[in-house]
Amino acid sequence: MLGQVIPSIQTRRSLNATDFGEASVATMIGNGWTVGTTLTSNLTAAIVASATSISGKRANIVKTTSDGYRLVRWDRVGSVSDTEILALLHLVQDPAGTDTTTGQMTARAASDGDPYYVCLPVEVSSSKKFEIGEGDGAGGGARLGNVSKSWDTTNLWWIRFRLVGSSIKGKMWQYQTAEATTWELDFTDATVASGYVGLGMFYTDANYAVLWYSVATDGATAPSPGG
Repeated sequence: MLGQVIPSIQTRRSLNATDFGEASVATMIGNGWTVGTTLTSNLTAAIVASATSISGKRANIVKTTSDGYRLVRWDRVGSVSDTEILALLHLVQDPAGTDTTTGQMTARAASDGDPYYVCLPVEVSSSKKFEIGEGDGAGGGARLGNVSKSWDTTNLWWIRFRLVGSSIKGKMWQYQTAEATTWELDFTDATVASGYVGLGMFYTDANYAVLWYSVATDGATAPSPGG
């Protein structure tokens, strides 16, 4: 629950895992993260102090225009293949109404505009989803598929996103509940290539915070804060 320090997570930092405790509070994320330049959209990825985070800091991802997809690359990891990402998110603003996305994570994006992504869209019918899609290199893209998911802005949410070979998988679960042993989304795409990992945003009427972000390569499992 927000409003209190998370008691059950122990800080764990390595080359491919961060709770953002090593970063300085600043308007841009820094520490090996780079905002991409391919698209003309504006995105702020700020490190802010937070009593509800693991380390006392978190990364806030906010988009200021709706002119296309924007990626914050984790250049410290570099271009990788057979990738898995684990992130702990707080959806700061719940989008309402039209087709909108928030809480996006990307993996194996060859450039800023063509990532494979997981996101939390709100459909025109205001139905909430958990979704995997693929960018088209021009700021748009195509959905591979989604499932209904009752996410909210009160709780914290884990997302695990895995791309190994031509297999693309994802699952999402509430913080302090058990992770499912099966994947909620599971697709195959023969065109998957190596690329960057990162955080992204498309539309502007939602934003999110990241409290933990880890990356595993070579088919390994992305680590949680406890190990």
